[in-house]
Amino acid sequence: MVMDKIAENQLRVCAEWIEGFEHPTPESVIRHRHEDCVHIQRPRSMGIPIRNNAQYSKYFTKLLIPSLHNFKVNWKVLSNDPTRNILVFFATAHGDSAVGPYDNEYICILRYTKDGTQITQIEEFLDSKFTADFFARLYLDSHKKNPAAKL
Repeated sequence: MVMDKIAENQLRVCAEWIEGFEHPTPESVIRHRHEDCVHIQRPRSMGIPIRNNAQYSKYFTKLLIPSLHNFKVNWKVLSNDPTRNILVFFATAHGDSAVGPYDNEYICILRYTKDGTQITQIEEFLDSKFTADFFARLYLDSHKKNPAAKL
């Protein structure tokens, strides 16, 4: 019975966390994250730094909220293991931007507190080719508009 409740908590928290990206604010993208949560974006070869809550919120607010519109996520749970406090899901995300459509794929591994109510770690595997191409276009576009801008 306890494991059922933890599994329900993990699924609910995952759904609400994903919803935060569809209606993004600096707070919504870190909602349900434990204060010590870290966000790891993979593959490591992309060189994306591991971010804590404050760093991720700043990154998302500065770069993605102004750039992406009509952002929608479709997702499917692959595994929800309350005994290990892990939920794994596959997702596709679609949106509009000034540099063309955003159309990415993800595998996310969420690790939770023992009761399943807070995310302690996010390990996000991205479509590396799409991500590199999209952010290169975004970077070039921002420099055309403001040569002093830093992403």
